[in-house]
Amino acid sequence: MPQESTLKEIKQTVKDYGQAAKNAMAAGFDGVELHAANGYLPSQFLAESANQRTDDMILDHLTFTYTYSVEELNKLNFSYVELMRRSPHFPSPAHYPGDDEIALFGNMIQQTVIANAGYDKA
Repeated sequence: MPQESTLKEIKQTVKDYGQAAKNAMAAGFDGVELHAANGYLPSQFLAESANQRTDDMILDHLTFTYTYSVEELNKLNFSYVELMRRSPHFPSPAHYPGDDEIALFGNMIQQTVIANAGYDKA
């Protein structure tokens, strides 16, 4: 049965992710991608509702949360950030901005930006 994570469990999970990345690099991987969208574990840590949810994950302050995340990522050594366009098949909550993700966050990112899902060169 799902249950709310404790602070100790969250800290251990962060350490586990770090160790997994170190293990991959030691095994000869060129890099490690941290997928932080679509309900995967890192995304759950960003969504205020995730640890208490009964159904969907929704961020209370999407723009603030991801702006802060990008600012923190910019302090780290990483290769790229992949931004994924929202699917028109799954409407966003009414309080989410209607802006294009690349227009909203792309210029904030200091490393390479990969635009995913329905973008063209223009």
